Amino acid sequence: MRMSSSTPTKDSGTSSTKQQAIPPKKESKTPKKKSPAPTTEIRITQVRCPGSRLPVPGWRQSAHSFRGTKKQRKRTVYRMMFSEKDIPKNSDCAGASYPSHADADRADASCPSRTGAENTQRMIICLDDTDSNDGMCTTYLASLLMDELTAAGLGYVDGFPHLIRLNPTIPYKTRGNAALGFILRIGGAGLGCDEVFGKIREHVCSRISSFSMTDCEKTNPGAVFIPDFLFGNVREPLRAHLRKALTDVVSVEDAFSLAGSLGIPYFYLKCGRGLIGALAAAGSLLSLNDSGIPDFDHTFEYLAYRRRDAWGTKRHVSKESLFRADAETYPDTWDTVDLTGKSKPLVVCVPGSPDPVLYGIRGRLPEAVGKAASFIESEPVERFRIFLTNQGTDAHLIPVSRISEMRPFHSYRISGTVCRPPEMIEGGHAIFSISDDSGSEIACAAYEPTGNFRKIVRQLRTGDLVTVSGSLKENDEKNGRLTLNIEKLTIAETVPEIVRENPSCPVCGRKTESAGAGQGFRCRRCRTHAGTKTEKVIDRSFLCGRYEVPPSARRHLSKPLIRDLSGSESDTAGSAEDVPSYPSRRFWCLHLSLRPSDAAAFRSNSFSVRSMPALQIGHSRRYLWPDLPIGMTRYSLFSV
Repeated sequence: MRMSSSTPTKDSGTSSTKQQAIPPKKESKTPKKKSPAPTTEIRITQVRCPGSRLPVPGWRQSAHSFRGTKKQRKRTVYRMMFSEKDIPKNSDCAGASYPSHADADRADASCPSRTGAENTQRMIICLDDTDSNDGMCTTYLASLLMDELTAAGLGYVDGFPHLIRLNPTIPYKTRGNAALGFILRIGGAGLGCDEVFGKIREHVCSRISSFSMTDCEKTNPGAVFIPDFLFGNVREPLRAHLRKALTDVVSVEDAFSLAGSLGIPYFYLKCGRGLIGALAAAGSLLSLNDSGIPDFDHTFEYLAYRRRDAWGTKRHVSKESLFRADAETYPDTWDTVDLTGKSKPLVVCVPGSPDPVLYGIRGRLPEAVGKAASFIESEPVERFRIFLTNQGTDAHLIPVSRISEMRPFHSYRISGTVCRPPEMIEGGHAIFSISDDSGSEIACAAYEPTGNFRKIVRQLRTGDLVTVSGSLKENDEKNGRLTLNIEKLTIAETVPEIVRENPSCPVCGRKTESAGAGQGFRCRRCRTHAGTKTEKVIDRSFLCGRYEVPPSARRHLSKPLIRDLSGSESDTAGSAEDVPSYPSRRFWCLHLSLRPSDAAAFRSNSFSVRSMPALQIGHSRRYLWPDLPIGMTRYSLFSV
């Protein structure tokens, strides 16, 4: 079944004025007065975060003035503000209970049909493959559709929209290989009428046709529309399709066959490859329980979008505000900046491509990403949205025990023994090989963008027991050589390293020097002699642990170690005990607040500073740490 594409309609801009950044009032012409600098009137208004279940109170937009050159003063910097009183303390993603729409403000004039879930029907709307390397973003189009459908009174978005990353090794992907989906609740006078569903499909198809970068060879849009009465029949097949799209290669023919066999209405342009992602996003939405929480590991991302007239131009985001946002919210958020760079810290959350995204903040909970966004100062924001996503979960990795099971364009986690020590090749890449029990070998690469991660790789020696996680690609089509692009490395066991060195003088203890070819070694001071070099055994067990690439080189789906500091049995190369985890930020000073009577008890208890949550340079925060020995009440962390 192919739905006909509607004629592209002229874009009407932002449909809801509540989401637009508020322009400053023009200053009236008055005689100039002596003042430090021109000011802009501050106006604050409450706005709702459409499509999310965040509490309505606390979200605000404001404009503020700043000092600068004459050119800079013409540009007003907008800042998203979030009330700290609405942020739960010591929140954790495990066992989270997200607020329902019943707790949110439903007195929204732009959505008169929001009268109650019992009087509504649902429709899943998912889309994919509308962007290209030259612009556009499917997340923006999905956000625009949610706003426009709500403003038109056709329904409201139920829960968080989903941003689902698929297999990152697919060669025909555009950029991030992400599919989008949301649940629209439909009610009011049109309940149960085909006309309402028809209007929704017509509008969505029209917008896809208008915004998709169809001139690009890789752009092949697709969308699906699943009404409420089909949910039970399509749930399990679509969840299975989601798992396959995350880890395997799915053909376009399989996607058409699946949609046709399940009776799912769909729309596509060109070859329709976007149907693969659209069906996968529908599978994620069908994985929600009654409380709206998915049964898979998930995180959240806050995305802010630029105004239409700014697309393709240089982004104006204050770097200082990004570092402050990271300082205030890490480790609840991550990959905002990269402090592990060789020369200077890098900004990670601001893209460089000419798409509508201004910046994106990733974190454990919606409150965390919202708080981080409240510190960011930037150019005017057209709209923003919080997505539930599978980013940072390692959902793409396939555990295997044999190298012979590995195929190109898949991502794996495999344990083995280093059989070829690391070597540096042209371009600054570090390459080594591992073998399994059968003797099969595979090359593993830590490429130059991974930065200091290569220092760990270069310390590997033949015989070390490791686990590597990464994506497999065909590096040399001529000889069929396969290379695993490493995302994480676990060193489970190390072999002692034997070093031959000049013997020490038995009298003074100093190192002797060569007495000449074939004449042994001598100490000039004591006149002692030795015949041969001595062997010294170096214990390398201190290297054991889990390591990761820096944020600037991390894949969307790769799970940061900061999310799981305790180690994992599936990633310890079969060792009897869990090895420690070393996130990118791992050097800390500990400041304790102890009662004098309990100080001795704490000193007698072993404790590893490396297992603590990482913080940022130049900033301190206080946490309650319930697992510490009795007597330790609070601690502060400073990275050094």
